[in-house]
Amino acid sequence: MAHAGVVHQNLADADQPASGYGVEERESVVTPPIRVEDSQYARSPEVNGLPGIREYYRKQGFPQHVTDVLVNSWRPSTQKQYTVYFRKWAVFCSARKIAPFSPSLNNVLEFLYTLLNLSYSSLNTARSALSCIIVIDKMPVGQHPVVCRFLKGAFELKPPSARYYGIWDVNQVLQFLKTFSPNKCLSLKELTYKLATLLALVTIQRKQTLLQLDISNEYLKKSRDEYIFVLSKHVKQSRPNYPVPPVIIPRYTPDSDICPLLCLEEYIERTQDLRHDNVLFISTIKPYKSVGAQTMARWIKTVLEWAGIDVTLFKPHSTRQAASTAAFKAAIPLDEILKKAGWSSAKTFRRFYFKHVVDETEC
Repeated sequence: MAHAGVVHQNLADADQPASGYGVEERESVVTPPIRVEDSQYARSPEVNGLPGIREYYRKQGFPQHVTDVLVNSWRPSTQKQYTVYFRKWAVFCSARKIAPFSPSLNNVLEFLYTLLNLSYSSLNTARSALSCIIVIDKMPVGQHPVVCRFLKGAFELKPPSARYYGIWDVNQVLQFLKTFSPNKCLSLKELTYKLATLLALVTIQRKQTLLQLDISNEYLKKSRDEYIFVLSKHVKQSRPNYPVPPVIIPRYTPDSDICPLLCLEEYIERTQDLRHDNVLFISTIKPYKSVGAQTMARWIKTVLEWAGIDVTLFKPHSTRQAASTAAFKAAIPLDEILKKAGWSSAKTFRRFYFKHVVDETEC
């Protein structure tokens, strides 16, 4: 593992959005009898995303200030996912003249049946969304025994996925990134792609976390050997009584071509006169504003593809599996890996992230 140390060292140290990554774009969906844009009822705030949840709490008699706190229990990414299924539910109810907040159990099951062509994860998200606004037999509808049984049946109907039976070799990507050097000679686009991929591998973090990195003095602590980013917002692994560890970017002296700290320093210097705020990553074209998760996913996907990784099998999020597997195989203590990645137990790592490393021919 000639260059995987760039990933391991950090652990030891305790444009246009692309299609294919958004919730709406991720799966093909059964078209209901009435399209969302044709249904005036579907456009009503009564069952449309966050306003739908607010309306549900209003009908329960909660005051506005209490409702404000309640709706903040769902993070923006969750609200965005739920909105997709609230809209589908609105269309379904409008077509069948069903009261969206007080349907029968059979209505809910029929709706879930129309989503069977989606992945089990998407079906489960739809169930969770409906649980926010529907109570049947004195329980959130998603917890109803019959709904749980339906979801179990849906799972059994779907064949096991072949994705991620193994994972790509980190060294293959690092060897490719070595060709992106020296940093000063790279275009802003090339430098951005290189930095995004290096940080995804070195930190084992989600795109959401990397997009929150703030370069202001309040949140970025610099030293000769490392940059430490203190997170200014909650991330997915944030939870009560759990301090989210900072994101550490180390200096990698064995090979300056793939040193994440040198790449980061060059990127910050190159973009200081272009940026409009203190968020680390900005777009590679005017007006150089902060970017979203889809854009970063496209950057990483492009690098993986250039490096010869089969991107039809391995998605941008696979950097977490690849980096954590490489670290574990390099004898980095499991506790360090769990802490860095934000996993609460070894079971999470072993079940979802530790994979057999395959070469290109096996993929």
